[in-house]
This record gives sequence, structure tokens and C-alpha cells, in this order.
Amino acid sequence: MCEKSGRPPTGPQLQHAIKRNFGGLDDFNTYEIVKNYLPNIEKVPELSSIGQDHELLNPDCTPLGLIRKSLQTKETSWHEENRYLLFLTENYAALQVIKHFLHEEIGIKLDKSLEALSSRGNSEHRMEPFVLFGSSFPKDREYTQVCRNINLIKICMETGRTVILLNLKNLYESLYNLLNQYYIILAGGQRYVDLGLQTHRVKCRVHNDFKLILIAEMSTVYEKFPPPLINRLEKHILQAEIVLQEEWQKEVHMKLTFWVEQFSKINGTKKR
Repeated sequence: MCEKSGRPPTGPQLQHAIKRNFGGLDDFNTYEIVKNYLPNIEKVPELSSIGQDHELLNPDCTPLGLIRKSLQTKETSWHEENRYLLFLTENYAALQVIKHFLHEEIGIKLDKSLEALSSRGNSEHRMEPFVLFGSSFPKDREYTQVCRNINLIKICMETGRTVILLNLKNLYESLYNLLNQYYIILAGGQRYVDLGLQTHRVKCRVHNDFKLILIAEMSTVYEKFPPPLINRLEKHILQAEIVLQEEWQKEVHMKLTFWVEQFSKINGTKKR
């Protein structure tokens, strides 16, 4: 941001950077901790002269604003590289929300066709994100199925198509070099990364517009994800309270939640 503006970082820019890099966990507020050590973080001299509509110098630091920025590409944002994303949610409700934001932020096509998997066109990164959903069924955990999934991710990497992974814990070990963004730059400036299973690894090209998104249950992340995997990713909590911006939306959400709780309440041996 400072490189783009040619000015020292403003308070909102520092807040945006801290929340993007160190936020996303529900048990503590990283920004409040940093403020204890940098009491003047919000008193940057330039802040008083910045207009509220100046997006670069005064970025949106709300949870929804951070999520929108994280989904943007180099073409639509001021940042260069950023880590791949981990969205903590409940009941995988974030999937449709993320697809909607991708449509808004980078103009992906919301069509269900899988033909784009083999596309090499100039706008391949604007196509429907490819969603891989794992399960605990035995055949979904077989070696051959894991290889198929890795091959699908490899194709998306080469074409710049966004990949969304849900419930695929058995796949993450094979993607560690990719999640680390441990790229090898070869002739022509092309980026490559080692991808594969166990000792069998191949170098795969990574398109500049490729984006990898993990969606996981909040409880699963806290209880089962290894810390190195969590640290590799830019984390955001995505819940209904964050997405619903209008007061009437929040009111409808509260009424529906109350209705479901009352409807499913058990009195004695009977359900209402």
C-alpha cells in the first residue's frame, strides 16, 4: 500500500495489514494487542487529512471489507502476493458467500460447466471456482482418489482457476509446498511448485491468477488442524452476522434463529 501511495503508512493501512496477517482467530483480538505496544498506531499525521472515500489510504477494515480485499486479484487490488485463504465457518455456509464475493470482486462467471478445467483462454481465472468436497467414505480416501484430486488442482493451477477445498484434510500434506508458496522461478519468469504424494513429486506451473481457498468448520480448525497449516494461511471468520449488513437482514436472521430453536425444542418426549 505504501509503495502504491508513496506515503508513510496511515492508521487504517496499519490496521488493515495487521488484521489481514494476524487476525482470523476468535479467541483474541490481535489488533488490540498490537495497540498496547504501539499506542500511537491510530495517530498517524496523515490520517486527519484523508477523505473517507479514499480507499487506498483509508481501506475498509471491517471483517467484510477484509474478506472482499483478500479475494481480489492483482488486477483489482493494490497488493501483490498474499497468502492463500482459510475461511472458518459453521456448516460450510461460507461456500455460496465466497462464490458470490468472487463474482463481485473479480467478475467470475457463475456457470456450472466443468469444461473450463481444460481451458487455456485469456480469461480462465474469471470462470466458476472449482469446488472439491471430501468425505469420510472409504473410496474418497483411497490413494487413487487422492491422486485424482491432486491432478484436478494441478490443472486449475496451470489455468489460473480458483480452487475451493472443503473437508479434504487428507490432501493438505500433499499441498504443503503450494500452501507455503514455495515457488521455483524458471526461465521466462514462470512459477513452479512441487506437488505430489509422499516421495513422488513433480514440478507444476502456477498461474499468476491462481487462488486456493480452504473452507473449514471453526471447531475442526481449532481442534484438529496442525498449527503449521493454520499459520500458512490468511484466516477469516465468516458467519451470518458478518455477511448481513442491513438491519432488516439481521432482524430476519434473529427471528428465523428463534423460530428454529422453538420448533426443535423438546418438551418431554414430544417435539413441537
